[in-house]
Amino acid sequence: MAALEIIGVPQSNYVWAVRMVCEEKGVPYEHKPDRPHSPAVDAIHPFGKVPVMRHGDVELCESKAIATYIDRTFGGPKVIPDDAKLAAQVEQWVSLGNKSRASPTWR
Repeated sequence: MAALEIIGVPQSNYVWAVRMVCEEKGVPYEHKPDRPHSPAVDAIHPFGKVPVMRHGDVELCESKAIATYIDRTFGGPKVIPDDAKLAAQVEQWVSLGNKSRASPTWR
């Protein structure tokens, strides 16, 4: 199987979250530190943001999409449950976390 590459600055919470999914599932990966808008990142993300991922011929951007791909592709404990209600609750908390970081005006 092709090597899984996670590309992005280690200080990014979103890069950290994707790496945590790999660690929780026991998935080997290579972390390639790279800045937003670097050529490697721009080649995958239309807005030049991190993280991005390569796995063979699969290239993805956005941490939630990457986490879902890793969860469905590799063995190990499920990060996103199969149960519809529990999976929706995971989606809900991911969405809330993303919105609260992007817009502090909700406070």
